[in-house]
Amino acid sequence: MNNALYLLGFSPKLSMRGPAIATIESRETGISDTGEAEYFDPKTLALAELFDIERLDAGLVFAWFKRLDRSEFLGEEGARNLADIDWLTPRVMAHEEAVGLLSSQSSFYPARFGSLFSSDAALQSYSVSATPRLKEFFQLIKGKQEWGLKLYGNYAQAAQMQAERNGLLQEGVPLKGANYLKLKQLQREISRSDSGVFVQSLNTAMTSIQEVFAHTQERSIKAATKSDAKEELLSSVAVLEWIESASRVAFWVEQWNLDSSKNGGLRMELSGPWPAYSFCPSLPAFSDLIADPQVVSERRAA
Repeated sequence: MNNALYLLGFSPKLSMRGPAIATIESRETGISDTGEAEYFDPKTLALAELFDIERLDAGLVFAWFKRLDRSEFLGEEGARNLADIDWLTPRVMAHEEAVGLLSSQSSFYPARFGSLFSSDAALQSYSVSATPRLKEFFQLIKGKQEWGLKLYGNYAQAAQMQAERNGLLQEGVPLKGANYLKLKQLQREISRSDSGVFVQSLNTAMTSIQEVFAHTQERSIKAATKSDAKEELLSSVAVLEWIESASRVAFWVEQWNLDSSKNGGLRMELSGPWPAYSFCPSLPAFSDLIADPQVVSERRAA
């Protein structure tokens, strides 16, 4: 057999007969003690079935997966596919759409692109071993969704604000003579990425974010500059917020950007919402994970 199970992720165990029945049954199973019982509506299940998405019952969790030919990801054919952007792009998009569908109504642990298992038994065993960490994750994200906050530094704006504080500008116009030369020197110094001009502003911004959002996670960034402005991406933060409070997130970011006394030349950009990728705990290693998603990710980035 050359088949494999392509893992999409995990959800808490639930009744498929409706919210009221799920609540009653959860009292018998004890799942309600952790607040995990949730509900997928028939439309979502029908769409999942349409795209050949299956679920495997693994005690307290469901594992959601698709069956495919393992050679798509492994061996010589797999190596060619993973190096082909035209092959990768639609599959990555399909993976993200499927995860988005499954996480739209339930707490959901999204698997990384390219996680393959050798058999139903292998996935069943792995799901059971991962259940303790999955339960903690489901409790953390229940009723919440992830948002992204990116902080961009504008060197020209930072220099303007510093010049105003140093008395080098009058109503926004540079003063003449020695003050003008001091202004130009200040602008040159601040425009260097190693000037440290944004250190205090970033610390203040992070404090503000942590005061507003109970759960935050810093994300790695790659050096990037906005093509349409003199901005540099300085920090990226993921936050969890209640689904019903989505408008509050957008309002808070808007107000933060308007308060120049706080931002110090920084601009905050909101993105999302999406499944809680940034808050996923690492799950146990397992010998029957026949395609390492870390290797797949490295090949995608190469």
